[in-house]
Amino acid sequence: MRISWIGAQGASEAAVLDTLGLETMPGGSLGQWEDAEYSMRTFSNGWVVVVSWDSLDLEVDLPLVAAAAPGLVVGCHGTTVVMYSEVRAYQDGKPLWSAVHDPDEDADDLAVTGEPPARLDELLAAAKDQQNGRDEVDFIFDVPIDLAAHLTGFHPNEDDHRDWIALRRRRAVSRKSAGGSEGASSEGPLAALLRVFGLKR
Repeated sequence: MRISWIGAQGASEAAVLDTLGLETMPGGSLGQWEDAEYSMRTFSNGWVVVVSWDSLDLEVDLPLVAAAAPGLVVGCHGTTVVMYSEVRAYQDGKPLWSAVHDPDEDADDLAVTGEPPARLDELLAAAKDQQNGRDEVDFIFDVPIDLAAHLTGFHPNEDDHRDWIALRRRRAVSRKSAGGSEGASSEGPLAALLRVFGLKR
C-alpha cells in the first residue's frame, strides 16, 4: 500500500482543487475514497482532505497548497512496501514541523523537526510500549499517520468510506484554432510526434 493525503484547515474545496490541478469527475460522484485516483471530502471539523493512492507528491504538492491556504496544512504519506511514513505541517505557507519514520535510518524512533503537537509524544510513547522488541510488527510506522488523523479527521483504516467526491487531473481546454474546428487539439506537430513515441503525455 502507498497512500498520500493533504488536508487544509478552513480552505475552500475550489481553492484546493485549483492549486492541485484537479477537478471533480462528471456527475460529482460520492462514494469511497479508494474508488478513484484522487478523492476529496470536507470533514465536519472544517478540514478539506484530498487523498490519493500514489499520485500526490508531498515534496511538490504540499507547499503549493500551503501557499494558497490561509491556515494549517498537513500532508501525510505512508507505504507498507518499506514501512516508511511521514507527516508534515505548514502554516502561512511555511514549513512548521515534521515527523518521519524511516526504518532504514532508525526503526525504533522518528526524525522530528520543529515543534509538533504534544499528541505526537503520546502516540510515540504508546507505540514504543507496544513495540517492545516485537520485530514482526512496526508500530512506529503508525505514529505519523495517527497524528495526521488526529489533526485532519481522516485515517485510511478508520474512515467511514463514504461521501468522498471522485476527482481527476484537470484536462486541457480545447481551443478553436485558425482554420480548425471547435474541440481540435492545439498541440503542434512536434508534441504530437513525441506523443506517438510515448515521450509526451
